[in-house]
Amino acid sequence: MRRGFLDYLSAAFNARPFGMPVPPNWLGLAGFGLAGLVNPGFWIIGAGVELGYLFLLGTNARFQRLVDGRDAAREQAEWRARMEKMAGYLDRGEQRHFLDLQTRCKAILDARTGAGETPAAGLETTAAGLASLLWFYLRLLLTRRGIRRVVAGTGGSEPLEEIEQSIDEARKRLEDGTLAGNLRESLQGQLAILEQRLEKRSEAATKLEFIDSELERIEHQIGLIHDQSALSTNPEAMTHHINEVAATMDSTNQWIRDQQRIYGDLGDLMAEPPSSILQAPQKESA
Repeated sequence: MRRGFLDYLSAAFNARPFGMPVPPNWLGLAGFGLAGLVNPGFWIIGAGVELGYLFLLGTNARFQRLVDGRDAAREQAEWRARMEKMAGYLDRGEQRHFLDLQTRCKAILDARTGAGETPAAGLETTAAGLASLLWFYLRLLLTRRGIRRVVAGTGGSEPLEEIEQSIDEARKRLEDGTLAGNLRESLQGQLAILEQRLEKRSEAATKLEFIDSELERIEHQIGLIHDQSALSTNPEAMTHHINEVAATMDSTNQWIRDQQRIYGDLGDLMAEPPSSILQAPQKESA
């Protein structure tokens, strides 16, 4: 998130050194406020001192980096907590697959750090690209689980073969020319419902097959990136490849949105991928 001048002024107003329970700026304002009760001139002096303090601290490059780092760390912690909460909706097998993929992504970053790369050389970009793939993977898992839950909740636990058999039976009975009118109408209504169920179940099966294919594609892509990280001597090329892979997920992202409109709320899936939910490890200094 890009911060503006007012954001840094706000941070300067509430800046509190480690160990202090109250920001020193508040104490200064309180002091000038009390002094102004004796001599209002202190309020004018206090306003000038406050503006100067906020401007000097708010425009200080070191303070701005401190604010950016603090906010980025808080944002990453919130996203990781969000991902852990969402992963908690999965069954154990799905959680294991997700955690395995997360471990492989971290291994890629560890390998690039060990090769001597720094965030300036593209490590942070790599972390963001891998995080996007990991985020898509989790969203696909939750979408698949949501579709299965909706299908099961509408009485869709029986196999497609049973629905097809019921359709055949209804059609055969309708071929009987001696059926009473009210019975024929009932069977026709039943057949229409069964045909709609078959269509929806077939549609859901196709969607689940697509999700399984996309999950495997992401797994193979991250596996390829993992292999490249061990062999490639061109980090820029690998970063470009990761970004290209993440870009191919745009159509899948729209597809997931479409499923929410069809099946309702499938969980917290619609937020944009976070800038970085994988922390790029820092290379230890000698």
